Amino acid sequence: MNAIFRRLIPLLAVTAAGCSWVDLSSSGKQVEVLSAQEVSGCQHMGQTTVTTKSSVAGIDRNRGVVKEELRKLARNSAQDVGGDTVVPRNDEEQGRQTFDIYRCR
Repeated sequence: MNAIFRRLIPLLAVTAAGCSWVDLSSSGKQVEVLSAQEVSGCQHMGQTTVTTKSSVAGIDRNRGVVKEELRKLARNSAQDVGGDTVVPRNDEEQGRQTFDIYRCR
């Protein structure tokens, strides 16, 4: 029985490493992700720093999934301060990223 668990746990960890657990809220669906050049005529509303798991059981998660989760989290939080657009301020690092929030519409 122990041999089965020793084989099953790494398999589950690898499978979980590619899964996304963040849903885009209904208000987050109204928020765009743009570049800094695209928001020159917009009002800066603040910033948000969001985090998600970058590894599961010591196994790095798919980087594309982590980046997408961070974007969803930033979009979900933008409307808390009246924003409709987010712009990545820095690159993702260990499941953490900061976004500037703007009102463009």
